[in-house]
Amino acid sequence: MVVPKATFYNLSADKQAKILAVLKTEFSTKPFNEVTVKTIVDQLGMARGSFYQYFEDLEDSYFYVLDQETEDIHLKFLECLTDQAGDLHEVLQNFGQAMSQFVFDQDKYDLYYYRYLHWTDALSRDWHQKKRSYYQSFYAKLNELDLDLEVMQYVKVVVHGLIERIFRDNLSQEQFLSIYQQQMEWIEKGIKE
Repeated sequence: MVVPKATFYNLSADKQAKILAVLKTEFSTKPFNEVTVKTIVDQLGMARGSFYQYFEDLEDSYFYVLDQETEDIHLKFLECLTDQAGDLHEVLQNFGQAMSQFVFDQDKYDLYYYRYLHWTDALSRDWHQKKRSYYQSFYAKLNELDLDLEVMQYVKVVVHGLIERIFRDNLSQEQFLSIYQQQMEWIEKGIKE
């Protein structure tokens, strides 16, 4: 979990919610590299220094919004694995539907859009650094379920690519699910001419 500085939690719940709302709006309307602390503090009517009392930097505030407002697909995948007792066939069948519910949620769609189309290597590196213990737990759980980590890595690449296609190709939820089912079938049965 990504958390702001302790001083953020000294604010009233209303003030925290207002800050989160402004951050969410900013990160839902433009790529991370176009968001500025100045715009955020101007909208909030607070001093720039106050922003840095609550967050280390702009990236820290972005990660906080993502952590609060979006579903983690890895966690959802683990839930499906646990629910299906590690049966990969069932997991692959159910995961697409579960994932499409949160990715196509209109309240969060734009956050996912900017995350998947404008995510940089630097953001990825820093995100994984902040969430290191989470990812270690994720892979430990996969090991516990005796799943082939290379197969899981392959599935991860395919799923991330499909999510990116939602936004790049402007897929509807139905189109996404159809392509998802086709690609999961290829994973399970192979690609045949």
